Formats: sequence, C-alpha cells, structure tokens
Amino acid sequence: MFICYAHANERVVKQIKPTLTVLARRGYIAPWSDTDLIPGEDWDETIKSRLSQARIILFTVSRQFLASDYLTNQERPLAMELLKKKKKALVIPVLLTESSWREEDFSKLEKLPREDDSLTKFNPREDGWALVEAGLIKVIKAEQARMKNNLATSSNTDFIFTSPNFMTFTELEILFEDNHLLVINKPPTLATMGADDAPTAHELACRYVAEKYKKPGRVFLGVVHRLDSMCSGVLVFARTSKAAARLSEQFRRAGSGPKKIYLAAVEGDVVIQRNQWTDWIAKNEQAHRMELASPATEGAVEAKLEYRVLRHAIKNGLPWSLAAVRLMTGRKHQIRVQFAERGHAIVGDVKYGAQRQSLRGIALHAWSLTIDHPTKATPLTFRAAPPKSWGQCMPTEHELALLDDVGIW
Repeated sequence: MFICYAHANERVVKQIKPTLTVLARRGYIAPWSDTDLIPGEDWDETIKSRLSQARIILFTVSRQFLASDYLTNQERPLAMELLKKKKKALVIPVLLTESSWREEDFSKLEKLPREDDSLTKFNPREDGWALVEAGLIKVIKAEQARMKNNLATSSNTDFIFTSPNFMTFTELEILFEDNHLLVINKPPTLATMGADDAPTAHELACRYVAEKYKKPGRVFLGVVHRLDSMCSGVLVFARTSKAAARLSEQFRRAGSGPKKIYLAAVEGDVVIQRNQWTDWIAKNEQAHRMELASPATEGAVEAKLEYRVLRHAIKNGLPWSLAAVRLMTGRKHQIRVQFAERGHAIVGDVKYGAQRQSLRGIALHAWSLTIDHPTKATPLTFRAAPPKSWGQCMPTEHELALLDDVGIW
C-alpha cells in the first residue's frame, strides 16, 4: 500500500498509522510512504518505483493535497494510470478535510470514510477512522473473493490478491519446467494449496501453465510436497499423474528421499556451531501448533535434522544467527518447533515464540532441493534465493558457497 499525502498534512496523516498497523498485523497490507525513505536513496526514483509496485494507493485528500505540484504532476497521474491500465492498482481517496475534490480526476472513485463526508465532520474523529478501517477491509476482502472466483475461468484476470500484496501468476518465479515438472520459488505468506480465503501457489501455477500453453479446461498439477505458507523457497509440482506418483514415492522415503537444505535466521546466539537434533514431536490440538513430545505420546513422530551456523549478528539490538539446516525427516513445522524449543525461534515466527512479528512471513527458506527426475531418474538440484524482505538476514555469496562443501554436513 502506497500513501500519497501532502507534507503540510503530515500531522493529520499520522493519525491513519494505527489503522494501517492493525491491517498490517492481520496480513492485509504492507504500507509505505516517503517517511520510510532510507538516507542516501534517490527519493524521486524510489517514490516512483514504490508507487509502481503498489497494489493499493491511498489519496489523502485535502486542500494541500490538491495544491501540491509534485502530487499533481507526478504521483497522482502515475497512480491513475495504474488504475486505468488493466487495473494494476486500486486507488482509494480518503477525505481528510473539506476541499474542492469534485472536479478532480478521482472524483468518481468510491471514497472513505463516506462519499461526501471528510474526517473533519466526525466528532469524535475516531469514528471517522473506524469507518476508514472498515472500508479498507471491505475493499480488500471483496478483491480477494473476486480474484479467487475468477482465477480458474477468466482470461482477463490480471492480478491476484494474496496477503499482504496483489500478485499475478506472471510474477511467479519459475526455477525449472519440462513436460513432467514445474518448479517455483514460492514467496512467503502464499499457501501451497487449500486456502479458503486467498489464491494459492497451486492455483497460480495452474493458471501459469494454462496461459503459457493455451490449455483449455482444467490443468493438472500434482502437489507432491508442501511448504508452510509463512515460509518461502523451492516448491515442486508434477505435470503428469505418472510424475506425481513417482515423486510422491520419493518424498515418502525417509533418509534416502529428496535432499532438503533450508536457510533459517533465528533469534539468539546459537552457541554450538554444528549439531544434529533428534526429537519426537506431536500436534497440540488446543494450541494449534506442534510441540516436543515423548515417543509414547499419541500421534508423536520422530523429527531429525542437522544444522550449521553460518553467521552471528545483531538486528535491532538483539542477537540472531543464520543457519543452514538439512532435514533428515520432513515433519510439519519441524524446523520451527525444534529451534524454538531450544530458545531460538525463527525470526518473525510469533506462533513459536519470536519476539517480533514480520509482515512478510518468517525467515525460513527452502534454499535447495535435490530429487530424481520422475522419468529420467537423473538427479536434479533446484535452488532459490531468499526473498528481499530478509534484508540484513540475507546470506552472502561466501556463506552460500560454503553449502556446496559436502564436508560441512
């Protein structure tokens, strides 16, 4: 979400921050304004780049907003172009104060908090902000429902809303494809499949295949393994039923199956640089999470991994560690629970005790996956870079090069 505002209204615009914070925590948006500029950045280039990437654009309308030369000649025309050009963005005017907006190019757009009422007409003002919040949620959910409904049938669907951003099937990062496989770099917060309120990686991948190869009707893509929605990284789909059966058999083989290496940024200093953990884990139905358990616990399964610490650092005044993790079993939330139970929750993973929440999933990434090709029986290794949202947690080239040394495991 991009916020267009006049600097003269900065004090008033700050009042929208609590509303945006609530929506961000719920995963609806990732807000940005020029107050988020980093010292040294080319402000004009960065603003235009951020605006072009935005899927929701707020016009905070006032007399100062309408009088601003930069807004009138730069930001507003670009925003309206994005709106008109195949609906690349939604533009939502928020009426801060009374002004002569009725002759502007956005006058026919639905406005918040109400069509003809600015926030100054509400007493207390909080009532107006509550309507703004409710209106934004309504708009976002309506787009979610519309895009999900149109995903499989409409050839005119240009973008898909996935929390926290809109995402097109053309934006999927394709790592590999042939007649038997489709491999993508799944972004964080996108479920592999089965989400009721948003499109999934599976649905977007099906749409990609349908559009690229002009396939009529329903596209087959077999889901042979999954990644947690909050995680990112290498995700393999099978393009034929034969490939799906053979790949599924590979993933069922413990020990001799696919080789999986994850990157994990975890809270705290992991003192032991290299180690192997074997635990038993089971689902706590009441808490809706996995926990360590005794082998005798009903439903408990063995979870084995080994890790190698790549870096120790400080982030926001708190220590953290970057680790490479090799899975020896593939249990639900295995890495998350095994590290968290030892006091090292994945960065951003509040479900398992992280101190701070992230707007872009959690810092757990499926970096490398090695499988046997389902028909040629030759080994294939796929690798995917972590998302840019990792920031300073991003591994260096030197750290990644270390993972090519088989001696580290």
